[in-house]
Amino acid sequence: MTIPLLILFGPTASGKTKLATELAKHFESEIISADSMAIYRGMDIGTAKPSAEERCTPYHLIDICDPWESYSVGMFIEDAAATIAAIHQRGKTVLMVGGTALYVKGLLEGIFDGPPANWALRNSLAKEYPQELYQRLCQIDPVSAQKISCHDLRRIIRGLEVFYSTGKPISLWQKQCTNPPALYAPCFIGLAWERQALYDRIEQRVDQMIQNGLIAETQRLLALPYPLSHTASQAIGYKETIAALHDSSLMNDLIPKIKQNTRRFAKRQLTWLKRFPIHWISANSQTNFDDIVISAKQIWEVHDQDTKLAPPNPL
Repeated sequence: MTIPLLILFGPTASGKTKLATELAKHFESEIISADSMAIYRGMDIGTAKPSAEERCTPYHLIDICDPWESYSVGMFIEDAAATIAAIHQRGKTVLMVGGTALYVKGLLEGIFDGPPANWALRNSLAKEYPQELYQRLCQIDPVSAQKISCHDLRRIIRGLEVFYSTGKPISLWQKQCTNPPALYAPCFIGLAWERQALYDRIEQRVDQMIQNGLIAETQRLLALPYPLSHTASQAIGYKETIAALHDSSLMNDLIPKIKQNTRRFAKRQLTWLKRFPIHWISANSQTNFDDIVISAKQIWEVHDQDTKLAPPNPL
């Protein structure tokens, strides 16, 4: 049996949560968050979690971990697969709001069972010149190097980390991918804002986060009985605020720094999303939100009809 999935993608501050809420009402959906930061309890303002009103629609995989705990792609796949099956059994449409493309990719394609993150090694490699790291990856794993941009430092470091930790190149590990937990028929819908309009939305969101108490929320997180996990402490907004709380000279530049890093993150997200066959809905500062909702409904209705007409998968 193939389970249809409606997956909303887009860069940060593009309006995915608002669109998901409207579509959920129309299609009698339940929403699954695919956001690696929204899983943490107490990290509400900086992750722009859906409001109490928006959560009148059933929302899943939000506030499932304490911020000092670790959470992996494998754990998400297991949690998401079980949640999807339960929603489908209830006769509801499964609507996934993507913020972390790696989570969605793992759910649909499977993951390789490689070594866990070695943050000490990663931090050591990050201090070296990117060009030298890339050349080293070319020597030890030319298969992976051909697929990675010489500017993609994150993936370069991960490739080196896997090799140094296991003695095997990451390309060899990737041939041993786990199978997806189920058969899915995903429909990807993305919000594509004109660049300046997206940057304006990012600036407004950061300003609103500061007004809503991001600094106080970060102070509460730092006062918890256990230190934040590496992932939680590196979340944009919190990372910069933590640094400013530790060094008051950084406080004056806190807001511009968060805005700058958020814009950079949005650009990286758009690069990651190129791997998915997304139906993009274009938008600018003059776009009416109702028109976005109508376009998304039409895309999903066509996909849903095509899925129902498709022949059954062979046994």
